[in-house]
Amino acid sequence: FFSAKMAHNEFAPLVAPDTARPQRLLWATTLAAVSGAVVACVLWNSHAGVTSTMTFAAGGTRVAAARPFMPSVRSQSSVARPAQAQIAIAVGPRPQKKDGPAPAAAPATPEAPLSRQAGGLTMLAGTLLLVVMLPAIAFVFSNRGKKTAPKSAPLDPMDTLGSSDSPNPSKVAMAAITAEPGAAPAGDAGAGQGSAALAELKRKILHVAALTDRGQRHLKIVSDAMKDREDMMKDLVKELVDNHPCYISEQKVAGKWELVYSSVELFRSSPFFLAIEQAFNDPSKSDLFFKLHLLQVGSWGVSTIGEVSQRIDFEKETMESDFDTTIFGLTVIPIVGWFKLLPTFGGRVVTEAKNLKLEGDMLSMELERTQVINAPGVPRIPFVAGAVMDKWVPVNAVWQLLPWNKEKPTCSVRLLYVDDDFRVVEDQTGGLFIYMRPVAGSA
Repeated sequence: FFSAKMAHNEFAPLVAPDTARPQRLLWATTLAAVSGAVVACVLWNSHAGVTSTMTFAAGGTRVAAARPFMPSVRSQSSVARPAQAQIAIAVGPRPQKKDGPAPAAAPATPEAPLSRQAGGLTMLAGTLLLVVMLPAIAFVFSNRGKKTAPKSAPLDPMDTLGSSDSPNPSKVAMAAITAEPGAAPAGDAGAGQGSAALAELKRKILHVAALTDRGQRHLKIVSDAMKDREDMMKDLVKELVDNHPCYISEQKVAGKWELVYSSVELFRSSPFFLAIEQAFNDPSKSDLFFKLHLLQVGSWGVSTIGEVSQRIDFEKETMESDFDTTIFGLTVIPIVGWFKLLPTFGGRVVTEAKNLKLEGDMLSMELERTQVINAPGVPRIPFVAGAVMDKWVPVNAVWQLLPWNKEKPTCSVRLLYVDDDFRVVEDQTGGLFIYMRPVAGSA
């Protein structure tokens, strides 16, 4: 008991306070056993030195001669033994000195073997006692003085029901009642893993979008060098749609979105060009038209498209789509030129659609009008800015005046996926458009 307490008082502070309980118990038990063994050895040697006696007869008087402290140091001559190892204890009266030679020592009595056996049994019993009792004693002292942290009161009475390792059935049921249709159930064991997998999938999609310049580097009219990236994006979108079903609602779709990827020309996300695509009703013809338009406005760096965004308002039943364009961004004489030949200007092309409706996963609208306004940081169009900028053009009325147009300028897209910050759209020819919510602080 004493050795266990001594070990705890001396060595317990050396153990880290945040060590796990089994490890603390192991430390305390081991140190207590070692110190207990040392104390037991000392006690046994002392006991053996006192009890293991040899009796000599000297004229009828008994004299007890103590064994040496270390049993290995034995000698018949007193000269060979250390002085401190010889301890003579007289038992009885001092013998009278007589003339003549000293009597010979009597042979050892059987008391010595019996005394050594008693010492061995004592050591064995002490060792067994240490083995059995020290773990219990160490456990008691390793837990003394510890304060148990008070349990925090539950924030919700429903939290006290059920096991802490499993979701509360009452809360799960309540969450299931208030959740949107198709949403993942609250408390689902795979919800965390599903969120992590979804975030990783989005990261891969944005990675491919950045590598391909929002998808414009793998356009066939530009090059086929990044065709593998286009196929990769299609596979990622398919995985997103198949493995992460979503609930589509006006609340999720409404608001401002920015285009981060398009498998076709960026300007085709506008309702203006979507209406043209639907009017052709032939992918081969519409694709040819858009390629010719890209060649006209994009050759030699004449026009460069910047930010592309949409604002969706179901209360007003309108969609406002716009993209920034820069004209003559880089116009110098190749190799020898170091100054611009033509000034840079541009604007923001805004197209508005009306009669916006969401039916299932189909978002339909009717093209209404368009205009060009100032784009942040881009000079206005010189000379003719007052005549062509900041004026709405009634595209819907003009469209119906053209003899080859038999129907109103309507268009629709399919919502493949939408959540709080991510939206994937497909037009009628299979073109993919991926939008994200604006970065905080952007206009």
